[in-house]
Amino acid sequence: MYIKILLNILFIITLTLIQGGFINGLPLMFPNINLLLIVLIYVLVLGGFCLAGIWAISMGFILDTISFLPFGTFLISFSLSLIIINFLLVNFFTNRSLYAYIALTFFGSVSLFVSVYIFSVANQILGVKGQLDLFNLGFWQNGFMQIIGNILVVLFSFYVINFLSNNLKPVFLLKRKS
Repeated sequence: MYIKILLNILFIITLTLIQGGFINGLPLMFPNINLLLIVLIYVLVLGGFCLAGIWAISMGFILDTISFLPFGTFLISFSLSLIIINFLLVNFFTNRSLYAYIALTFFGSVSLFVSVYIFSVANQILGVKGQLDLFNLGFWQNGFMQIIGNILVVLFSFYVINFLSNNLKPVFLLKRKS
């Protein structure tokens, strides 16, 4: 059990540092990919809400410590996105199909982007200088590119995980006649 906790901590720290230090420095549209959100969706679907909640809080905390936005922005944003994704997963997307992952990624990306946007607007209204220029067209293009990039990564990773594991394969229950 302690090894499982230690491995989760190491994975969370490693993924957060890869997102903040490596992916954000890549060229073209790759800096807009949010690897943390994609992994959070997979953790939610494969591991459950409690484990995904721990991941969301931990990733948000680490990102808040290295971000220029006020503390709590990513912590609350990841938590809200997780709640929205879980609601959609439980009520609308009960299967583990590619379309369900694409829809969850779309709604997760939009909710994360909108919640960070709301915090940025609140900071600019309150006079806190942030790193985001909300009236710049590039800001909105980055949001659109983040959604497209996340969906492309989910397309690729779904087939890789489906090839390597049986966790995403659908299970059909047959009804027997008595």
